[in-house]
Amino acid sequence: MADADDGAELLFFDTFSHEEVTDINLDLVQFPKPVFITQVRIIPLGARVQADFPGGVRLGATNPSKFDLEFFVNDLGMPGASAFENLGLLRYNQNDCIHLDCSQEKIPTDGLVLRGWYSAITLAVYGILTNNVTEPIASPTLPCEPAMTGPEICNLSGEVLLPDEVIKDDWSEPMQTELMTASAHKASVSVSDYEHDDIEYGMSRDHYHQHADDETRELRRMRRSTHSTDHSPPPLRTHTHSESNDREYLRCSRDKAPRDWSRSPEYSSHRARRKRSERSRSDADEHKWPRTPPVSIDSPTRPRSPDTMDYDDDDTRSPYKLQSSHGYRHSSESLPREREEEERDRERERSETPQEQFEPILSDDEILGDDIEDEDDGVDAAAAAEYERELEAAAAAAPPAIDAFEPWQRPLQKYDGDLLTHFSKELDTLRLLFKKLSLQIRWDNVSAFNEEHGGVTVDEREQFVYLGEQLNIQLGYLTQHYKRRNFVLQQFFKNDESHLRQAANILQIALSFQAACMQPQPAFKIRHIKLGARMAELLCNNEQLFRHLLQQHNFDPFEAVFSLYQEPYMALSIKLQLLKAVYAMLDTQLGIKHFLGGNTNGYQLIIESIKTAKLTRTKYALQAIIKKLHLYEALESVRNSCNQLFVRKVERPPQQICQEIEYAFEMIMDALVANQLSFQQPRRFLPVSKKFEVVTDPNAQRSFGNALQSYFKQHALAESLLLILSNAKELPATTFLCTLDLMHALLKSHVGIDYFVDDAFEATQLIVAILLGLDEVPTMPKPEIEKEEEETVKSEEPDKPLDTSDSSDKEAEVKAEGAAAATVAIDVAVQTEPTPVKAPQKLAPVLRPVLPRLARLGIELAYKVQTRYHLDAIVFTAALPEYDAITVATHMHAIYSQTCDPAGRQHTIEVLGLNNNLKICMDLIKKEQRLQAQRQLSSPGTKYKSPVLSYAVDMVDCCVRYCEQLDYLIEHGAVILELAKNHETFEPSVSAVLQEMYVYMKPLEAINVFIYDDIMPLVEVIGRSLDYLTTFPGDLIMALRILRYLVTTKSTPPPGVKQSKRPDTEELKHRFVALQLYAADGVQLMIQIMERLCTYFEQPGMHAPALMTIQGVHCCQIMLPTLQILRELLSYAILCRDGAFKDLTSIDHLVKVYFLLYYYPTRCQAGAEVEQCKLEVVQTLLAYTQPHEQDEESLHKSLWTQMIREVLKNIDGPANFIPGLKLLAELLPLPLPMPQPLSDQLKQQHKQRLITERKLWSAHLHPQSGQIAKLVEALAPSSFPQLSELLQRVCMQLSDLAPNMTLLIAKTIMELLCNEYQSSNCMPTTNLERLLRFSTRLCAFAPLKSSMLSILSGKFWELFQSLLSLNEFNEVVSNCQEAVHRILDSFLDSGISLISHKSTAHPALNLSAALPPKELIPRVIDAVFSNLASVEVTHGISILAVRNLVILTEHE
Repeated sequence: MADADDGAELLFFDTFSHEEVTDINLDLVQFPKPVFITQVRIIPLGARVQADFPGGVRLGATNPSKFDLEFFVNDLGMPGASAFENLGLLRYNQNDCIHLDCSQEKIPTDGLVLRGWYSAITLAVYGILTNNVTEPIASPTLPCEPAMTGPEICNLSGEVLLPDEVIKDDWSEPMQTELMTASAHKASVSVSDYEHDDIEYGMSRDHYHQHADDETRELRRMRRSTHSTDHSPPPLRTHTHSESNDREYLRCSRDKAPRDWSRSPEYSSHRARRKRSERSRSDADEHKWPRTPPVSIDSPTRPRSPDTMDYDDDDTRSPYKLQSSHGYRHSSESLPREREEEERDRERERSETPQEQFEPILSDDEILGDDIEDEDDGVDAAAAAEYERELEAAAAAAPPAIDAFEPWQRPLQKYDGDLLTHFSKELDTLRLLFKKLSLQIRWDNVSAFNEEHGGVTVDEREQFVYLGEQLNIQLGYLTQHYKRRNFVLQQFFKNDESHLRQAANILQIALSFQAACMQPQPAFKIRHIKLGARMAELLCNNEQLFRHLLQQHNFDPFEAVFSLYQEPYMALSIKLQLLKAVYAMLDTQLGIKHFLGGNTNGYQLIIESIKTAKLTRTKYALQAIIKKLHLYEALESVRNSCNQLFVRKVERPPQQICQEIEYAFEMIMDALVANQLSFQQPRRFLPVSKKFEVVTDPNAQRSFGNALQSYFKQHALAESLLLILSNAKELPATTFLCTLDLMHALLKSHVGIDYFVDDAFEATQLIVAILLGLDEVPTMPKPEIEKEEEETVKSEEPDKPLDTSDSSDKEAEVKAEGAAAATVAIDVAVQTEPTPVKAPQKLAPVLRPVLPRLARLGIELAYKVQTRYHLDAIVFTAALPEYDAITVATHMHAIYSQTCDPAGRQHTIEVLGLNNNLKICMDLIKKEQRLQAQRQLSSPGTKYKSPVLSYAVDMVDCCVRYCEQLDYLIEHGAVILELAKNHETFEPSVSAVLQEMYVYMKPLEAINVFIYDDIMPLVEVIGRSLDYLTTFPGDLIMALRILRYLVTTKSTPPPGVKQSKRPDTEELKHRFVALQLYAADGVQLMIQIMERLCTYFEQPGMHAPALMTIQGVHCCQIMLPTLQILRELLSYAILCRDGAFKDLTSIDHLVKVYFLLYYYPTRCQAGAEVEQCKLEVVQTLLAYTQPHEQDEESLHKSLWTQMIREVLKNIDGPANFIPGLKLLAELLPLPLPMPQPLSDQLKQQHKQRLITERKLWSAHLHPQSGQIAKLVEALAPSSFPQLSELLQRVCMQLSDLAPNMTLLIAKTIMELLCNEYQSSNCMPTTNLERLLRFSTRLCAFAPLKSSMLSILSGKFWELFQSLLSLNEFNEVVSNCQEAVHRILDSFLDSGISLISHKSTAHPALNLSAALPPKELIPRVIDAVFSNLASVEVTHGISILAVRNLVILTEHE
């Protein structure tokens, strides 16, 4: 930056911001004295201005990063000038040009006007004070203290450092520059648009409201002064809300969601998206009624410029001004109510004001508004008030701007469009191809193709191959979409015997080896066979055609395909294609039954083929067929098991049935997540255990997805899930948890979502109701308007997406509930076989409490089903011949409204990122661009607004910002980047979103960013962004996501979901990228990111309100991929170097990150991400436990031991006690024994592994015994319940590891008790009372009881005996004696023992392990009797003492 001229002072420093960027924005800076402006400097977004003013640091908020800015000044040297003088044009670029030098033109001025396309601007104005002018200044002069001149300094991090003297002199007073700006806004700034920062300037909001009436009268006098011949300088006034704007705020606050404000400009994008949504929606709804214009809510953190969406009362009276509200800026003074008293006051105030020499310069809109006001002076006040009431009523009756989706109240919807119309083109194409085949070949004579002289010419044989390949191309296109394939083939073969016969004959010809041999050319022989295999794969998965082939033609497709497979000298590629055909024909229930039964005995045939196959690829394809059959059998067993458990009540052990269900669910999850590849038949795939990169085959994935969805439908998986969820109390916990894991896996894949929506919608509604704890399925409320127009709606358009008539609702309800009652048995109280019902029954009340995980799962299912409904509606509506933009915009707005809720946003964008669903939005953008191009033919250069375009861009922007899965980016990244680069071609609101999106898309500018050869471009982006880390830059977030995609194999499952098993084929490309990143100091880079975030949120408990907002979400968006990358790097490095790895630098930062995550509020927006980050920290620390040392010396210096030492060292202060103990509890193993059903299922080697793991933990913790003892000593006397419970949990986990840890905890507690008693001169204290209560809870744990019994004979027992013999009774003594009796109760209870009650050992041995030493029991009895004999013993102590004596009588 160039320094300011010598002698120049800082005249002005402030930020103007605007909610709306659809028009050119104007802002005015007015000075109290004449000045020469020498330089204007723009502060870029995120640049930090540090100086000695209140607050210490200001951030630049200029947005966007590039725009043209014009400056105009009021030239005082030219009196009577009709226009402002042009000072210059600044082509602002935050990376290049940020200042305008005006030192050459010495123009005396008292006002500076800014004009440009910006939403926010932070500027500093430098200049020289002067008195040498001829024109007096209209505004009152204020004393302005001279400011010291000094240059600005820009450091490397982009911070603009102003000299302390300049800032101190300019900002120490009550904001002189702010007062200048306040007076400058007297004719163009609404008081509701500009508000002082109460914190910085020391003036409370009550002060403003106290003088609201005075300010309103002042505004009226100012407004009238612009029309009179006598112009007076208005007095300086304090900004407050005007009456009219207060009324408008109250009127509009009902329609606006609460908004959170932050000083950082980075967080205003979500609000801007919401405001633009409201504007676009209001544009689309203009045909209904005029909407009350939204009133901007001022930010309490910085002053705001006038907003284009502000209206005064005069505007509300004028329909013209209401419609033309998007032009240049209006005059925003408040207009008083139309009453005669106020008119007289205004006239009197106008007559009393002194004259002014020159009339202020007004904009065109102000002149227009003044003329209209002059014309409306005679309007009847009652009519104006009536019109205003009508507007208020219309605004109150209007629906809210954000159509929030509430799963507990709103029913799920399914779009039933006209499939026949939607797929008419595909049907016509298929009919045309079959017509060509019927005209050009003789398909009805199958035997003629098998004979050399059958009458079929060579041209006909070759034409059959040509047309058959064209047919396969069309069928392949249909197969890409499961719903489209099923509907088109069903309609094509439905009630059309000729099509069935023609398809059957063509398939017989294509699968005939003799017909292929009759082809004259060798190439056509091969093409004929391949044609037959592909046609069998595409056609035989239709059950109608398969049944027709078996019944009418006595033709077995399996037999024909296997005969081709077994032909000698058949090429491997053709064999694999034939096996794909067999694989596809097993999609239908009829195909599987025919394959497994009858004469085929296909399972045995596949087994024999595997034995005789010599090539690995052939064996792999045959194995996939076997796995597919096993998957079918697993789903069938789930259906049968649920039927036996809940419907027929078969006399079988429930435990055995539940185990079958669990095994089946694990196989389904394995097919969905971990080993999906082993169930497919990918093209050109060589099965090996390790491979650099597994190239996925989209066709194979699609074929398996179609088969899976078909199996789900055939076996009614949703109904089985519904039965299990509704009868959860009757099932083991493992079965119920396995069901929830399966639900989670289904919702993470497009196959599961498609199945729930398309094939099991009624059951899905009931599942959501059960998961959310609802007594019945919500129904759509019926508006009264629809009752009058019901017949018209039915006759006009029965498939309208938004019309839900009463009859359809009732039919769906009866169908869902009738099916549930008659066949599904949803009622948890049903114990007998169901009988048909005559009337629909309501869903029975849910008797079990709803767990948080169930509620989260229900919300996820509801949001994803509802998103699919809106996407289907958009696809069907956009494909209609007459493009209905209003309907499309309505559904887009509904999706957009879902993204305004944090949970809904996450689930909505997951659906958008799956199965190429984002292509819907990209197609809408292309369609709108074509429409814009057509409109511009009539008016070139005009940029039109489109709600559909705005919403589509918003959805893409939401995916880019929040979607963690990058499949959408791989598919559409280049198109999105090009769209963001060409943001100038769109209207300003869309352009602003695209500009913000471009920041996220910057990493994709590198060529082939998703390749694994070179990751240095990503590392450079991350390194550059470190300086701006606290502004949460989008390019850093996207670069970390891409790097995580390249480094990690699979994302860690959310908390509570079991880790899937390892896939059969391991990809080495991820390890290759990890090596590159480790060599490029990737670990240090990730540590720097964590360190800067922890420094920014130092003392995180104070930042809890900020972490609750979108700022916390952005922090987690950086933290989560950073932790996942670091975990992968450290795990791999420790695995490779084993004991030689000694780097402990990351442990301290990981612990601090966990402390920061702990202070996130429970119901914050980033709740799910926070839990996942905590899990990543724990898993990363556990990576240090990989090396296993053998000798004792290396054990003391092991990585495991040092990791524990670093963790314990960080639990060093009150703010770290609770999060530190939580982290320690997460690291330590859970106490044994496990719950009984799970313990019984464990094999012996698993039990031995659990025991060995705990022994290793104990061995590595032993060197840190002193540190552990100090921690227990420091925290045990605590009176804070949460801390005490956490310490108890940690002590129990430590004592369960091995005897040495148990003895350590027992001795520490004993020494604490004895030292406390002796230090208080053998008198009980409240501290001793707390320690005894803490010991009471620990003694009920068997390992600690055993250790305490072993040391009970010494001073420990003397302490107890002394306490029981005390005769001075008060509350503390009574509580201590009660605690001692409870401890003795645990000591004498034989049920608390390390020996299991199922043990077959001698009873005396079990008893000796559970009771105190034999010689100590008489002393216990004496102490108890002596305590009972005391006169003043309390009733509670007496009961406990008698109970202990009774326990002793139970054993000899």
